[in-house]
Parts: sequence; structure tokens; C-alpha cells
Amino acid sequence: MPNSAPYRYPGATPFSTDQKDIFFGRKGDTIALTQMIRREQLVLLHSKSGLGKSSLLNAGIIPTLKESGKIFPVPVRFSAW
Repeated sequence: MPNSAPYRYPGATPFSTDQKDIFFGRKGDTIALTQMIRREQLVLLHSKSGLGKSSLLNAGIIPTLKESGKIFPVPVRFSAW
């Protein structure tokens, strides 16, 4: 049976900000990206779908920046449709 509505595979559900305590294995990425965000006016995070960008931001970067008390991230998510 042919697929009547093609779609992009959304991948696994990303980690949320509330799951920061169980998010692991990306400490180096979290540190490097946090430092870059503090240094630069604009930082672009780009890669293929499903590689963990949203998880890194939600469970790594956002909690780290909030803890610093100097930068207050405002998550914005644009839909692909």
C-alpha cells in the first residue's frame, strides 16, 4: 500500500529541560557551545536530523545558561510545515 502522505521521520523524542540530570555523554559539547554562546553575538547550531541538537540545547545548554544567571535563554521552535 503506497504512502499517501510522505513525511520526514521525526526521530526520537529529544530530551527536555527537566531531564538535565539524566542527560549524559555530551559534557564536552555542552561546555564548548556554552562558551561560544557567551563569547559571540550569534551562534548557529546545524546538523542532520536526529543527531541530538534539540537534546543538547534542552538538557545541556539551557540549564547551564540559566544556572549562570547572566543569560536567560528563550526557546523558540519553528515547525517544518
